[in-house]
Amino acid sequence: MQVLKVPKSWRVPLFRPAYYVDVRDLTPPGRKDHVDLPLWSTLPHELQESIQKYVRPVDRLMSLSSALLKYYFIHKQARLPWSQVRISRTARPHGRPYWSPPDSWCLSHDGGLEFNVTHQNGLIGLVGCTTPTVQDPQNVEPIITTTSQPTTIQPRQVRLGVDVACMRETGRSPADVTTQAKLDEWIDIFGEMFSDNCRNDIRRAPAVAGATTSVAATMQARLRRFYAFWALKEAYIKMVGEGLLADWLTKLEFENVQVPQPAKAEDWADTDDGFSWALRTGEDVKWTPGKQAVRDIRAVLDGKQAEGVQLGLVAYEDDFLFATAMRGVVEKAGGDTSWRKLDFDHDIRPCAEGRSDDCTVVCVDRDLNLAQNTVTMISQQATGPTGSGSAIAVQADVSVETDCKRVVNTTLDQFGRVDILCNNVGVGGPPGTAVDVDMAQWARGMETNVASMVMMAKYTIPAMLCNEISSTTATYRGCIVNISSVAGIRGGTPSLLYPTSKGAVVNMTRAMAAHHAKDGIRVNCVCPGMVYTPMMYGG
Repeated sequence: MQVLKVPKSWRVPLFRPAYYVDVRDLTPPGRKDHVDLPLWSTLPHELQESIQKYVRPVDRLMSLSSALLKYYFIHKQARLPWSQVRISRTARPHGRPYWSPPDSWCLSHDGGLEFNVTHQNGLIGLVGCTTPTVQDPQNVEPIITTTSQPTTIQPRQVRLGVDVACMRETGRSPADVTTQAKLDEWIDIFGEMFSDNCRNDIRRAPAVAGATTSVAATMQARLRRFYAFWALKEAYIKMVGEGLLADWLTKLEFENVQVPQPAKAEDWADTDDGFSWALRTGEDVKWTPGKQAVRDIRAVLDGKQAEGVQLGLVAYEDDFLFATAMRGVVEKAGGDTSWRKLDFDHDIRPCAEGRSDDCTVVCVDRDLNLAQNTVTMISQQATGPTGSGSAIAVQADVSVETDCKRVVNTTLDQFGRVDILCNNVGVGGPPGTAVDVDMAQWARGMETNVASMVMMAKYTIPAMLCNEISSTTATYRGCIVNISSVAGIRGGTPSLLYPTSKGAVVNMTRAMAAHHAKDGIRVNCVCPGMVYTPMMYGG
């Protein structure tokens, strides 16, 4: 038998938003108590009915949250009005949710979206990503074949799976696994889910290094390993699109599984980069830090490794484990594995009620690490009516015209449109007055501080002209903000280059505003004073 293979040329870099909602504090204690369902009325009638079918309040809340997360993700990534979002499902018995973009969207956009949701014990999560092509979720590819040659999935198809497992859930988790016999009894219940090898792996797992070595502690470590295996298998099944009735379940095994332990304060000690620490919240540190996320897990089917599949594990609080399974995408080791908590009122309500005004940001810098620092700050920002935004980093030198063109094309490839250009570029330039300034450095400084803004506008404005103007959604096609300086108005710096170039930006803005106002593009200039930035305190 051969396993499914995914050629490396088909795997795309992953832009993976991960969101979660916690409804534990909203859940009433009684099994049949009344529960408020926030934003329930913003969903289609058929979804409302589906949510109301659940008896337990927590199940209603989790079903509601699952629907809202899917709507939120599609609304954000496809930039569709909430009322135009629709969720489809693959044919029974699988019933996998997916998004089929409307024809009007496909006419002006490339690519598609892939996502998967999970919920357990009041915690609901979603992982999603943009894809290079519209996905075909109706096609459930076989996991193993009997042919003599490896099979491949369709080109440019992406699949994600996610599952959350909870070690301690009233009525569902074993409460008295304190001996090996009780653990064995619990594990053997799942003989149709796990192979003998997997069950023996769980039974023989050692205690956590550095922890107490009591029998009870060892049993809890092994029970935690059981839930890690459970989450991995569920995530893999959901990635493929089949259910727990698949006849290959026991043939799917996992190797090199390290179970993440609950995060501790010291785990975050070496993650500070000089930027993100100030934005870190008490919620963030409940998660496994990105550098400690378990990634090198191998999926084995009928004794052969499944190629092109990435598996991951992270812990949340003391009892939750999140597993992800991804195919057709590449997630870099040490990359961002953070999950962003969403609030019904602060984050989702503005989108559902048509009041969302946040953006996806493309951060550009000659130093990719500096751009990534800004991306991290944006993704962790949790203020304002719409909560945090999303961003990607792009390496480019905007004083080089080909790089400017590439930045705009990358933005269009990723997000389909450009709405705002913020020309925030500038160097101090050479010192000196008109008498002693180095003219070669002068030319280079003017190229960086002024010409770069012209070149970015040169390629951005045609992209903005493709945006539609609507009396109800947008009254202009785009906005350009050029960052000058108070020195561009008042002068007063020791060098000649800096105030001269910043003054040029002011008048360049006036000219651009006059040129492009008729096309629905606004151009404005900001002239800030001294701002405490890395460049300032780095000097």
